[in-house]
Amino acid sequence: MYRGKQEDDAWYLLTNLPDLESAIKIYSQRFGIEAIFKDCKTGGYNLEGSKAN
Repeated sequence: MYRGKQEDDAWYLLTNLPDLESAIKIYSQRFGIEAIFKDCKTGGYNLEGSKAN
């Protein structure tokens, strides 16, 4: 569940990691990072539109 929403369908992860626990841990970290990037770009902060460098 993220921001009060939950997917109806199951997600399938294909990986070369040795076990399920490792795959879930690493993927959950990536999912959090992707959400932060979205927030910084178009989800409210609009850092790309600020033209700051």
